[in-house]
Amino acid sequence: MMSVTLFAKEFEEMSDHTFYSVENGRNERKLTILSVTGNVGRAPTKEKRISLKLRMPLADNMGAPDWIDKAHTFVGQNHDPVGPMNVDFQGYVLSFAADQTLFGKKGFTASSCRMRGFIVHEVGQEDKLDVVMEFSVRMPFTQSRWNWLGQYNGEEVFIKFVPGEKAEPTRGTTEEDDDSEQESAADDKDEDDAPPAVAATSPPLQFPEPTANRAKKRSGPEDLKKFHEKQKKAAAPKKAPKKKK
Repeated sequence: MMSVTLFAKEFEEMSDHTFYSVENGRNERKLTILSVTGNVGRAPTKEKRISLKLRMPLADNMGAPDWIDKAHTFVGQNHDPVGPMNVDFQGYVLSFAADQTLFGKKGFTASSCRMRGFIVHEVGQEDKLDVVMEFSVRMPFTQSRWNWLGQYNGEEVFIKFVPGEKAEPTRGTTEEDDDSEQESAADDKDEDDAPPAVAATSPPLQFPEPTANRAKKRSGPEDLKKFHEKQKKAAAPKKAPKKKK
């Protein structure tokens, strides 16, 4: 898969934490949970976290920010994947529900969530391709969240994305059901974590040249005729030397 780092002008001012617009429920999205894994932080705290891999279809993309719209258009026209993008959202509040009408009634809400690793590409058969966006989410661990996500792993669910900056005290790993608390954002960083794309001074959004338009480079010897003649002479049987009378 092509790996292209994208920069958007919006990242120079990320104070608004723009993902999907919160107006008219446009931040309530239908996604598929591709995987659910557990992570343990560094000693001495060894805080537990849950990591998700999510897939979001982009067919209904109302309320999307400019960087998602541009990536969506590029992939749909050129059939080349774009990502992972230089986008790192922290401090989000995510509400999960099996049905859009069940937000706040069933499911759960997790604070201090981190989203990154955004890749836009196509899935499906050649005659029916859909453009999707995949990304990872990390959240503080509770047993109730782990159980719910394990139950819906591989299934479609609804997630509401709400910006949130405030970090509350870190939770212990044995607590289970009080989802209103959140762990410190500083404790959610590992050694392999890349720095967030905040206040980045970068060029405008750029995309790679489509595969179909790339110049094809020749490989092998430049003069094939001379090459084959040389190979033919080398393979020909050598004549035995004439015996002297």
